[in-house]
Amino acid sequence: MLLVAVLAGCGGSLDRVRHLEPVRRAASCARITDVPWTALDRAAGADRTRVEAMPDDVRRVADAARLDDAMLGDQVVLVEHLLVLHADLGGAIAEVDCLSDQLEDLQSELAERESAFSLTLTLVSIGVGALTAIASGVIDLVSDDDISSPIIQIVGGVGATALGVIAFFPPDESVTLDHERNVLRVVRDARDAEDVMRAPFVMRLLVAPRVDGPSPRDELERRWSDTFALVDDDMPALLFGNGGRYDREALRTRELVLEQLEAELQLLRQDFELLSRFLFERPRDASRPTTP
Repeated sequence: MLLVAVLAGCGGSLDRVRHLEPVRRAASCARITDVPWTALDRAAGADRTRVEAMPDDVRRVADAARLDDAMLGDQVVLVEHLLVLHADLGGAIAEVDCLSDQLEDLQSELAERESAFSLTLTLVSIGVGALTAIASGVIDLVSDDDISSPIIQIVGGVGATALGVIAFFPPDESVTLDHERNVLRVVRDARDAEDVMRAPFVMRLLVAPRVDGPSPRDELERRWSDTFALVDDDMPALLFGNGGRYDREALRTRELVLEQLEAELQLLRQDFELLSRFLFERPRDASRPTTP
């Protein structure tokens, strides 16, 4: 029975060193630096007549990009600036996607821990049943005691049944996550894009209202509120804090919230494409040769 207790107690902690590897990989999701390039932090020039004449949806992106007429008049400078902005947006999307993948890996690891616990108890239950049958048979062969064999069978049967039942209810595995660098908190708390050093172009787009509705950040807050209405009240504090103990439900919730953020960032990529097309694509009629 001591062996049974030891195996049962260790079932949920098998190979914990390997299981913690995704936590150690968390830092690899972070961007190389929090300090923005000068091109991202520049102030727009005073002359913005051409920018103001743009369609409203295009001007929203141009304002976030801090374009001005001087930049629009220099194709080389304009292209270089847009490349930097594209890299800033791509870096933000890559970081959020990496964090989401990490959480998915952690959920798989916790599921493996619970499966290992159940498998261990199942094997022990089978072993207890087999040992009980062997012991009962040996006693029947070598002894005339009519009570020993039934007692062993009853005790062994109860033990095997108890282990089998426990195997169906593994303990809730959890893991500690530290995220002082919390992209969710940055997006939630940044009321002014100028307060953010990380991905300033992305943040300016997130807080800028769309022509036909609220800002992407406001839309995110609405979706997050709907998500948090379905979970424990203390879940937001965990997700937006500096870290804590995560079970599988908390990991799933954080992954969902990050996926919602990533979806909004992908829409920002479409906004950036809208600006690029406006600046560089010629109308079809303009590219056709004129006939005499």
